[in-house]
Amino acid sequence: MLRTLMTSLSLSLIAPAAWAQCQNGAELFSCTFSHGKKAVHICQDGADYSYAYGRIGQVPDLFLLRGLDELDFTPWTGIGRYYGEDVRFFNKSVSYLISFSVDRLSEDAVAEGQLSVHEEGNRLALLICDTGSVRMNLTPLANAWYDAGLQ
Repeated sequence: MLRTLMTSLSLSLIAPAAWAQCQNGAELFSCTFSHGKKAVHICQDGADYSYAYGRIGQVPDLFLLRGLDELDFTPWTGIGRYYGEDVRFFNKSVSYLISFSVDRLSEDAVAEGQLSVHEEGNRLALLICDTGSVRMNLTPLANAWYDAGLQ
């Protein structure tokens, strides 16, 4: 409750155009949808991880702040042609799965990403990231995941 209140207060103090960038930490993932009209961002701020989704240049439609133990994370297995990882944020019965993959053997490979929204096992929405918009570095999350013994 307090975390939700503090998050709401923090968002109301952020300039609308500034939400798209991580405020106090490192950006772990971002991409745009709908030809750059909307975006999703995952950021790390100390021990917390944030998820923000919404229109570019406006306050997010949804902002979640979670601890490491409140996330699901699937790290890269370390083998195979495709490098990919995913992270899932929860908001009551709804989950937001952000994933990416890139062909490690292609010299001109472009990372692909998506956001999939689920409720009680049913997919409610699937958004494919705009081509060329995926920026990812989930290594800090993977390191924290392993250090916490969550693998």
